[in-house]
Amino acid sequence: SDLSLRGTDIDNAALANIAPLFNLRHLDLSETRVTEGGLVQLVRLTKLESLSLNRLNISAFGLAKLKTLPALRTLFLDGSPMTDA
Repeated sequence: SDLSLRGTDIDNAALANIAPLFNLRHLDLSETRVTEGGLVQLVRLTKLESLSLNRLNISAFGLAKLKTLPALRTLFLDGSPMTDA
């Protein structure tokens, strides 16, 4: 299933409501208030194949939290300034 929250006011706290959606395959969090601190809540989405994080301020350290997602094949980061933090 797909879920697009692009351009909404969703933040890290609200991501807890997404974590139980185990069958989610495509998630778009672009242009939201989500930060890298919230990404850890996505690790339970083991069927997630694509994730859009366009225009978010996320570091390589934050993205490292996603490497446990076994099905993740596509990660969109357009307009997201990457840092090595």
